Amino acid sequence: MMGGLDRQLVFSREEYDGRVAALRDEMQRRELDALLVFTAENTFYLCGYQSIGYSSFQCLVVPREGELTLIVREMELGCARYSSTVEDVVLYSDDRAPAAVLVEALRERDIVRGQIGLEDEAPFLTARSYRRIAEAIGDETVPVSGLVESLRAVKSPTEIAFLRESARVTEAGIARGLAAMRAGVTENAIAAAMFDGCMSRGGEYMSSQPIITAGRKSGVAHTTFHRYVLRDGDVALLEAATIGTRPRSCGPASSARRRRRRGGCMTSASRRWRRVSRPSGQGFPLRSRISLVRP
Repeated sequence: MMGGLDRQLVFSREEYDGRVAALRDEMQRRELDALLVFTAENTFYLCGYQSIGYSSFQCLVVPREGELTLIVREMELGCARYSSTVEDVVLYSDDRAPAAVLVEALRERDIVRGQIGLEDEAPFLTARSYRRIAEAIGDETVPVSGLVESLRAVKSPTEIAFLRESARVTEAGIARGLAAMRAGVTENAIAAAMFDGCMSRGGEYMSSQPIITAGRKSGVAHTTFHRYVLRDGDVALLEAATIGTRPRSCGPASSARRRRRRGGCMTSASRRWRRVSRPSGQGFPLRSRISLVRP
């Protein structure tokens, strides 16, 4: 507890303990004495730590035995205490190199000897930080990117329940966005409707903003709403990445049969689209003629 603020864990402590135990079993199999986790999703998976400042340097130190250590930016202390299971939290200030603070913490805990696994493909781990850490550890550094992800791919019943709730929240947002689509409305207004639909259904802050792109740029990847006013005949793309509660885990492992079913659904939807679309046809009525296809 911090200043009367109780910890708010998304999952039970037992679930987090089970994940760490499974990771340590894999570490033993690979003869790793410790693992340095830099990927925000993996840190969340193992201890619950979450912050909207996830692009700042962070590291979860997982020794094969003993207490976990979390290294985060100084201003993230509240998030570390509030959202994670970790008691041993090490802070770095903005005027210090975070990699240097991590190396000091490793030395103080005698975790610079033996085989040290290091996530070398973490999105926010800079080349400079990686070099500094690897040089301090020496030849015992072992690249292990993908290790935690392989555990995350197998979902627990609680994770599956959260994913289903997130899907329901997302559907509510998409439905609200579709209801708002008509000529004369801006993409921004549709995005606002999607956001309101998701939040009203109980969603938390999104992993990405609502995506609505219409007209000529509807087929351009990685664009989104930009005050474009929809016109009759426009095609519009809507996407949402909503979270019913905080899990941001990777999707369930797909069997070959499940992948084939998804592919069949996509093919079926594409065929329906081609049957009802016309070069000079109206774009919006099409949405009522393409039914939702579930895998």
